[in-house]
Amino acid sequence: MGTLVVPKGGIVNFKGVASTPMYVNQVCTSIAPHYATSNTAIDGWVFQCRNGIQECDRQMNLAIVNPPTITALTSAATTSDTCYADQRYMNYRVQTFYYTGLSATFSWSRQDSYWNSSNTTYMNTGSPGVVLDASLSLALTANLRTYVFPTYDCCSGIQLNHFATAGSNTNPATYVAVGAGTNNLTSAPAAYSSTDWCMSSNLKLEGITDTSSLAAAVTAYSDGYKATSTLSLETFLGGALGSWKGYCMVYYSSQYVMDNTNGSICHVAVQAADNVYGVASQYLMHVPSGTWAPPASSGSVSPSSLALTDAKYSVTYDPTSAIADIYYAGHYTSVWWYQPKYASSYTLVARYGKSNFVGAYCMMGSTSTSWFIPPASGVSLTGSVALAAGAVVLGSAILAM
Repeated sequence: MGTLVVPKGGIVNFKGVASTPMYVNQVCTSIAPHYATSNTAIDGWVFQCRNGIQECDRQMNLAIVNPPTITALTSAATTSDTCYADQRYMNYRVQTFYYTGLSATFSWSRQDSYWNSSNTTYMNTGSPGVVLDASLSLALTANLRTYVFPTYDCCSGIQLNHFATAGSNTNPATYVAVGAGTNNLTSAPAAYSSTDWCMSSNLKLEGITDTSSLAAAVTAYSDGYKATSTLSLETFLGGALGSWKGYCMVYYSSQYVMDNTNGSICHVAVQAADNVYGVASQYLMHVPSGTWAPPASSGSVSPSSLALTDAKYSVTYDPTSAIADIYYAGHYTSVWWYQPKYASSYTLVARYGKSNFVGAYCMMGSTSTSWFIPPASGVSLTGSVALAAGAVVLGSAILAM
């Protein structure tokens, strides 16, 4: 049997944590047998451990030895940017392992934290251990028996977890297409940051040369200049169920000068109402400057009340409705819409086109409040300017396409 290895990385505040640093403890608390088809033949084991950082001056050998060896850390390993800054300092997670065969060959492991929907990070989690569920018939065939363990935090309550060793939970192969545009508006940090919770986003701008197939409501409003926004999803805790994340695009008259006359266009993905891994919906919104305007760091912005629904925009979402188990890294949601014809000014939604400067503000919200992170400066948009014959693209207007 090998080492019960602490995995690198994780989600939310464990995103980007290093793999098995010397100061992370793996404390194993329980072992349960796994049975073959007969009631008595053991053909594997289920272990449960807790991993985290108890202190930043000593290390414990993670190998299975008795007694464990303890040595002092070097001063370099205890500086504020290593051990004490690690998200696992005084913040444990519960890790469950399944090993097959009497000699214990590793099969899989899972990592759990107590989930409190009102939190924005995962907190210190404990468990007394995993046990074979005796409420089910022991005559069940191999891999159909289940295991149960509770998790708890300091003061919120207890959550029960049930699992079988032969589960079928796999990463869905759907909604994995990255944005195809030339404009990367926001970027997610490589590791967790309490002040930078941005998701990555992409904007594609393109024109069409034939508008004959478009609805009359669209052609009366647009010359066929289309925008496609794609969000790179990541699991997050927004402080309430049904939270949302995305970004807002604000027009800039130059690289550093904002012009919020027409408000902003925002794209967000909303979490499910009962878990943080499902997408309940996504919204393309127009936020008037009177509702929220930079540099305000928050505003009373609720996605469903500000969504663009008029037929002239032909707003199209992918996915088109709620979908489970994709609100984590490696999955994407997108929306496209038609923009207004070029004009010297706009009454509602502005046109965002090639060579225009925009500021992309990261956005996160819950209940009826949204919070925003400003960009360092405006960015110049790029994209196709090919439009249908007869579209007005003369003189200086070409720069706004």
